[in-house]
Amino acid sequence: AKAGVDTQMIVGAVDDNDWQHLQTTEWLYGKLGLKRVYYSGFEPVPKTPLERQAACPPSREYRLYQSSFLIRDYGFSLDSFAQVVDDEGFLPNVDPKLAFAKMNPDLFPIDLNTAAYREILRIPQIGPITARKIMEARKNVKIRYVGNLERIIGVNLARRASQYVDLKD
Repeated sequence: AKAGVDTQMIVGAVDDNDWQHLQTTEWLYGKLGLKRVYYSGFEPVPKTPLERQAACPPSREYRLYQSSFLIRDYGFSLDSFAQVVDDEGFLPNVDPKLAFAKMNPDLFPIDLNTAAYREILRIPQIGPITARKIMEARKNVKIRYVGNLERIIGVNLARRASQYVDLKD
């Protein structure tokens, strides 16, 4: 379809875990070319077979959305999440990109002057628009200091991302 195909998954209605949803999400994007995967947290309905099933916490649904965007827009693979999920296959209730960065300190800091677009996207707080701004700006200026980065992406964002970037104070 020209506009693309979407799908929706119900989260927490059965004995599922986040790892299973992430596997399916990667497959749907990679193999079927879906444009978007939506998640809906299960909510029990009285007088139905699952009325006693617990509701899915909204935070679980939110973390799956974040992870889905990392797969679709940031180039993360299923392997990127393997160490982030717990032993039961659930994501922690923290930003999955930040959890990945903290579990992979060997990948940081990143030199913004030489890094590929996908490497810049791995930096917590940096999204596609900001990564493109950095790529464009570095054509004209070396990004060596926090001040350089602040002028490109703003003070607050630069300070939050700076611990993952190779800069001088």
